Amino acid sequence: MRNTAIIFGSILVVVASTWMWLELRAEKNPAIERGMCRFLLCSDDLLLDQAGQQLRMGSTESIQQAVENYREALRRDPASPYRWCDLGDALFAAGAQEEARSCFARAVDRGPSLSQVLWRAGQFYLKLNDYPNALRCMTRILEKSGEFDSFIFEAYAGIPVAGVLDHGLPAAARPAQAYLRTLLRDPEATGTAQVWNWILSRSLADDRLAAEYINFLLKHQDYENARDSWAAYLGPRKGPYPQSNSLFNGGFEFEPAGSGFDWKVSELEGVKVSRDSDVRHSGGWSLRLSFDGEGNPAYRNVAQLAVLKPGNYRFEAYLRSSEITTDKGVGIRIGDEKTAELSGTNDWTKVEKDFAVEKETKIVRVEIFRDRSLKIDNKIKGTFWIDDAQIISR
Repeated sequence: MRNTAIIFGSILVVVASTWMWLELRAEKNPAIERGMCRFLLCSDDLLLDQAGQQLRMGSTESIQQAVENYREALRRDPASPYRWCDLGDALFAAGAQEEARSCFARAVDRGPSLSQVLWRAGQFYLKLNDYPNALRCMTRILEKSGEFDSFIFEAYAGIPVAGVLDHGLPAAARPAQAYLRTLLRDPEATGTAQVWNWILSRSLADDRLAAEYINFLLKHQDYENARDSWAAYLGPRKGPYPQSNSLFNGGFEFEPAGSGFDWKVSELEGVKVSRDSDVRHSGGWSLRLSFDGEGNPAYRNVAQLAVLKPGNYRFEAYLRSSEITTDKGVGIRIGDEKTAELSGTNDWTKVEKDFAVEKETKIVRVEIFRDRSLKIDNKIKGTFWIDDAQIISR
């Protein structure tokens, strides 16, 4: 029994030593590794690592060796889409484009929902300028998640926008919005209007994206296009805007959307701004400002932009106040013009201001304002409301 154990232990030592020696030799000679595999001494990791190193070396001989090693790896696991990709990459490097194409087609067939496989196949097709197949692979990834968005949209930078819209975007809100946002951040990008119209025609936009696109156009001083794009997005919500009223949401019936062509509210300590359904001149809502009596602010924190062609205009709104203190009340400024300011307590009061726009079309800022008081007793307290604001042509 003891002799048997000694013999068995000696055999294990010899086998282990032989394995270590063969593995070291196989690192330098993949043919040995393939021979080892016939005796069930396979090392897939060794084979794949060796092939990867050979492919990176880039010489004709090393690339051909990589092809052979990837063929062997694929023979061992022909169901793996990743190994079809590996062989496809090596064949492409070796100049065998059609065989490489066949490998990537099989990879996609075996891994139609694997993002890594689709990405590698898409990259291969891009190298061939085969945009339809590349974009189909990318579209499948975009349908799944946003994991590869930044990489995909970077690859799309070299593809005409029309091609991307035809083949490279699923008709779903997340990827479509992500693509437009990528273009909006790139100062060199073109085709933003194409993408916006594509999104709009498929009802994939929301208030946030619309505001980002409109503010992008405003930044580039494309005022009329910005206004028209905003109106087209709003649909039935636009009401008389911009045909008979150059202000949107003048009755505050909708929550501000963040667009330059809607009321933009920025917070200021000591002033609370909210829509009010209890006190209103008409409709269902007004806008309420509440001053807490702790400060003397110069207030400019509720505003909207209006695009106006040369001509004569009138601003109208209904204002109301309750116990507004100090000598400086609250009013509305339209460009360089101001309405009357309300202080103390006033029921709904109509204010008007006529003004003119000369020369070219311009952007006019309409804001609720209160100037800082120079009095000793200068801390403002009380409540102010505005409703039914409009700019009409005279």
